[in-house]
Amino acid sequence: MSKEIKRDLPILSLQVVMALTDLSARQIRYYEEKKLITYHRTDGHQRVFSLNDLDELLIIKEMLDSGETIKEIQQYRAKKTSGYQTETFKPVTDEEARDIFRNEMMRYLEIGKNNLD
Repeated sequence: MSKEIKRDLPILSLQVVMALTDLSARQIRYYEEKKLITYHRTDGHQRVFSLNDLDELLIIKEMLDSGETIKEIQQYRAKKTSGYQTETFKPVTDEEARDIFRNEMMRYLEIGKNNLD
C-alpha cells in the first residue's frame, strides 16, 4: 500500500467534517446549493467528504471570514477550475494535510474526552 494519502477518497462523515471545520450542516448544505462544494453520497445516501473537500470547505470558510462574498468565492472557484491559480491560497502538501488532519482529530478527541468528564 502506498504511503501517499488518497486525498480524493470520500471517507469523512458530515459530523467529522463539521467538527474539523467548525461549520454547521446547514452551512455546508448552503455551500453545496451555491455550487461552492460538491460531496459524495454513500449507498445509504449519507454525505461523505474527501480530504480535498475538507480543504475546499476550509478555504471557503477562510474567504468568508476575510469578508469575501459568495459571488466572489464562486468567481474564485471558476478561475481555479479553469486552471487559473491565484496566489491567495497555496495548496497544502500531503504531509501538511496529514499533520493538519492528525492535529484536528486529536483536538476533536480531546474535546469529546473533556465533555465526558
